[in-house]
Amino acid sequence: MIIYNYTADIKAAGNAFKFSYSPHVCSSSQLCKNGICMHDDWKCNGINECGDFTDEYNCTSAPTVLESSGVGVATFVLMLFIMFFTGVAVALAAPHLWRRVRSPRHYQSFGGPVDA
Repeated sequence: MIIYNYTADIKAAGNAFKFSYSPHVCSSSQLCKNGICMHDDWKCNGINECGDFTDEYNCTSAPTVLESSGVGVATFVLMLFIMFFTGVAVALAAPHLWRRVRSPRHYQSFGGPVDA
């Protein structure tokens, strides 16, 4: 396993990015049966990181499943239709309403004909 360290200094002139690495010796608890070295946090999470499922053997608890924070496809499609039809309604109604507000006849209709 190789541990990477990356730093950036935006105030430094010239080479502002520094990248270093160091080898890491895996302990027996971090080795899969096929020889892949992996982090301890990847064990018993329900995902086959080793490729041979040895990271999922001898687990005392069920894997933690993260809940989705997104919206479903049906909700997304419904919202698209609502936005589309709202846009069409506004596009059709806005010119009519604008003409009605700007028209002098609009103001005369409230109190009857205006005497000049």
